[in-house]
Amino acid sequence: MIRENTEGEYSGLEHQVVRGVVESLKINIRQASLRVDEYAFHYAKKHGRGYLLFTRPTLCRRLKVFSSRCCREVAVKYLDIKLVKIPALFDVLVMPNLYEFGKSNCFTAEWCSMLRHLNLHDKADLIQNAILNTIAEGKYQTADLGGKAKTTEFTNAIIDHL
Repeated sequence: MIRENTEGEYSGLEHQVVRGVVESLKINIRQASLRVDEYAFHYAKKHGRGYLLFTRPTLCRRLKVFSSRCCREVAVKYLDIKLVKIPALFDVLVMPNLYEFGKSNCFTAEWCSMLRHLNLHDKADLIQNAILNTIAEGKYQTADLGGKAKTTEFTNAIIDHL
């Protein structure tokens, strides 16, 4: 999963509208979107992946159109990688930070990407396998995976699998 960690969630442009209500402004810059999309396609190509699911917020129509244009602009350089709209077909997922997690094991890469970057592949593999085994076991599924377990229960189960 390639998460967008750019200006958006970390811009700090927010204010309290009324007591108990905070409004945040999400910012997307073309250069940052292109950089994230380029990385996603590069990653897919480098790792022999053939499909990329591009997803952006559906409620923000202008942002969706803007982001889709950026992704298609990058896609023309990677004709061997197909953009898909059906989640079951994807190999690589491009999405804004923290918006979606699902039953797919794609999110495990997020846990391990720093270790792989540091060439600690054996450690990353151990963690990724522990995550996948915890999910496969089905005993401690959090709400985003369709279960009722608390995050701490899920985390402890991962630790038990290490």
